[in-house]
Amino acid sequence: MNDIKRLPDSLSVQYSKLMQNCVHPISDGSNLSFKYKDINNKRYWYLYISIGSTRREHYLGEETTELLDRIDDEKALWESESDDIDLRTRLVNMLIGGGMTPIGKEEGKVITLLERNGVFLAGAALVGTMAFKAYSNMLGVTWESDIGTQDIDIAADNHYSLALPRSRKQINRGQLILDSGMGFIEVPALNRKTPSTSFKIRGR
Repeated sequence: MNDIKRLPDSLSVQYSKLMQNCVHPISDGSNLSFKYKDINNKRYWYLYISIGSTRREHYLGEETTELLDRIDDEKALWESESDDIDLRTRLVNMLIGGGMTPIGKEEGKVITLLERNGVFLAGAALVGTMAFKAYSNMLGVTWESDIGTQDIDIAADNHYSLALPRSRKQINRGQLILDSGMGFIEVPALNRKTPSTSFKIRGR
């Protein structure tokens, strides 16, 4: 097949190492912060998650010794995982330098937005061009043709109910994207009475 170029086996080894390292999610705390509010002589703690210009508030509870210990443990975890973050950064740079297919910065921001808000935990899957790029890295090849789109296509199987350990709050994916601060607008459906399932960045 003339439209496929196989990459060196050494890159596939490094890719496998990266995937093994990424089995467990880590955070450097760069988009997280703990803050408290004093109300009626009591102190209440909140976790703030910032993505782009969007900041979401999560109530943690009234201040207790146990809660403060949990906050300190989380902050300590951010510092202890700095070596893993450095390793992942080096591996990604090596893989891209060796010829593996990256995704664009803007696409990465959107995927991060969806991941941090639990869209994939809720059963969504990445499909389309972005998934096709991921396949090439998994297979250790590059496609000679770069035909594709910048669309980020999400599919979901609604036939199964998932028991999630986190909040059961419904995820409004459309509002999540519109509130991201990245300039997204709705793309109207053919039937104007049908809610939009597509979004684009204004002017792009």
